[in-house]
Amino acid sequence: MTSARELVRRSLIVLTGCFLAVAALGPIDGARGAAQKELPLGPLGLEERRVTNRLAPGVKHTMIERGHRSPNDFFTVDVVLVQARNRAEAVARRLRRLGHDARVEVIGKAAPDDPRRGPIGYLVRVGRFPTEEPAERAAEVLLAEGFEEAAPTYTGFDGGPNDWALGCERARHRTPSLHR
Repeated sequence: MTSARELVRRSLIVLTGCFLAVAALGPIDGARGAAQKELPLGPLGLEERRVTNRLAPGVKHTMIERGHRSPNDFFTVDVVLVQARNRAEAVARRLRRLGHDARVEVIGKAAPDDPRRGPIGYLVRVGRFPTEEPAERAAEVLLAEGFEEAAPTYTGFDGGPNDWALGCERARHRTPSLHR
């Protein structure tokens, strides 16, 4: 089961990324044609691509892709995150008996101020897929087999240093004039 702490951690990572992206973009009505700042994610000098679309007057969406995908990353299915290794191993054994390629991964990066020592938990995953579609099909099978938290994911989201993708919306607020 994904803990509330893990959900909060993932949410904070996404929010921090969006905050950094917005901060790097600078003011929406800033100088036109000025050089864009490099997004402060990952090592300096990573390749960066930006696509900005106007959604409505004063509202823009910017998609920023930074870095490159690792050839070691793939799509997989997260089945369950638990705190006890023996529980994770039991789930993985059950999955293997059902014919799935299950593995247990240690999630060990706790916040520096976390008073608990040791791993945060143990993540049970199934499969290694080249694209998202077969991972989605595998997740549907696992859901049908009673694994209620099964969901496809990309291992590049696990926190590698060279692959970032952020989507940010920016709105310019205009106060209506009281003078006519």
